[in-house]
Amino acid sequence: MIMTQFIMFFLPETKGVTTEIENKFGACIKRRSTSVISHDYDIEYMKGWLVPSEVFPMEIRSAGQSITVSVNMFFTFVIGQLFLTMLCDMKFGLFFFFGGFFMIMTQFIMFFLPETKGIPIEEVNRIWKNHWFWKKYMPVDDIHA
Repeated sequence: MIMTQFIMFFLPETKGVTTEIENKFGACIKRRSTSVISHDYDIEYMKGWLVPSEVFPMEIRSAGQSITVSVNMFFTFVIGQLFLTMLCDMKFGLFFFFGGFFMIMTQFIMFFLPETKGIPIEEVNRIWKNHWFWKKYMPVDDIHA
């Protein structure tokens, strides 16, 4: 997918239908802007799959990941159903709308999710217990030393 976006972004622009995607409502989107937006979405979308795999304790990881995937697919369906309607109503403002959520998600990850690089998965609970925000939600006996 990354390679496709790279190719789409750097292909030379020509006149005609090769540079624009036209949907049934007549909205035209330039190929380059579509590539950049979909790349940003992919970065955030990956966080929706990677973060839950490290957040849940080992005992409930499979159930937690199943719920995460179900909720993710539900909201992907909702966004897919509403996107064209919102595009017709909000025009280019829709991309500011999604960009705002992109910024909110990025800030949330920066400030509320601790770094787990190089830490064994069995010791992730200790990180949550020592985090400045999440420590008040972690029970004391939940630390597995």
